[in-house]
Amino acid sequence: MNKNLFYEKQSCRLCSSKNLSKVLPLKATPIGDDYQKIFDKNIDFFELLLNQCNDCFFVQLSNVIDPEIVYGDYLYVTTTSSGLPQHFKNLVDILFKKKIISNKSKILEIGSNDGTLLNYFQTRGCKVLGVDPAKDLVSSLKNNFDTITKIFNYDLSKNILTEHEQFDLVIANNVIANIDDLNDTFKAIHLLLKDNGFFVMETFSLFGVIRDNLIDNIYHEHLSYFTIQGLKSFATKFNLKLCNAEHLNVKGGSIRLFFKKTLENITVNSTTVKSVDEENKVNLNSKKLFKKIEEKNFYNRTELIKFFDIEKRKKMSFAGYGASVGTTTLMYYYGLYDYIEYLFDDEIKRHDLYSPGTGIKILHPDQLLKIMPNYVLIFAWRYSEIIIKKNSKYINKGGKFIIPLPNFKII
Repeated sequence: MNKNLFYEKQSCRLCSSKNLSKVLPLKATPIGDDYQKIFDKNIDFFELLLNQCNDCFFVQLSNVIDPEIVYGDYLYVTTTSSGLPQHFKNLVDILFKKKIISNKSKILEIGSNDGTLLNYFQTRGCKVLGVDPAKDLVSSLKNNFDTITKIFNYDLSKNILTEHEQFDLVIANNVIANIDDLNDTFKAIHLLLKDNGFFVMETFSLFGVIRDNLIDNIYHEHLSYFTIQGLKSFATKFNLKLCNAEHLNVKGGSIRLFFKKTLENITVNSTTVKSVDEENKVNLNSKKLFKKIEEKNFYNRTELIKFFDIEKRKKMSFAGYGASVGTTTLMYYYGLYDYIEYLFDDEIKRHDLYSPGTGIKILHPDQLLKIMPNYVLIFAWRYSEIIIKKNSKYINKGGKFIIPLPNFKII
């Protein structure tokens, strides 16, 4: 392993305490989205381990990989993520309805990806700017607004302020958990927001991971595993006061938070109180929860591999559906790479690539009926209903789908 590619995070990202405990070890994996044009088995593997702060109970990944490597040839795009474009369109409607923004608002998106969300804002009359370090992705876009292809930080925010002045809204979906230096990031957000402006963020949550066994949400991009209360306390240091927080089902389990830049105290609403209560009932501070997750997945993995071994002896064949960063986590944590012959995926950018470290080729779903594996394991299990419905002919011809999470089952 090249030690120049990563460093070990030895202090809490939120409170800076060095009093950390290892709570959930997974199997070491390559960078999860490093799907290759030419298969190279000599790929770097990195530890995948969750640590918990013993002082503020924040949960974070043990290692931080150089973001230039993680995002240099980034393949994920919002447009092809099932249900996400409509989810973002609904978010725009909510922001207008709550009068957080108007058609005269200036909006900055951190981690703007292919610009799906900003396009929705722009069609409503807003002035928009994107920031995303995925240079190859951004260069392929034909949006009618600017996207800065750099990593968002305080130094960059000073340049943005000089060129664009302040914004009414800064928004960040599924990206804050990927940022190492949160103090620097929130300092930058504070700088770029107008007084009484809003910062809105969505992120997968520790609550979702624990409640729904979202083990494949743990990978090297996801550095932080947030709770509402933890984010509320942290953001207050930057005069960002929590107005609203709620749990969402999107991406398997997320939280959406609205912060207002103000010196005044804000009383959180009933939705936020309910959401915090949900987290408290689970007792996310307890290390026993992680032991239970480990035990649950040991049982799940054992049952799945037992089934695979029995069917393999019968000369049955296996493929997978979904070639994402989460697929890499599950592939290695469950030890599935010796069974899966092909992966099918709807994203054209992934076709004919090879899964990180495994040599498993990604194919267009129209090859499914030609190859006809006996079983297809749905790595993109959150979208299993959509995938199964789209591929009903495969079932009609005798094929069977396997759903690995939250619990192993065959359809």
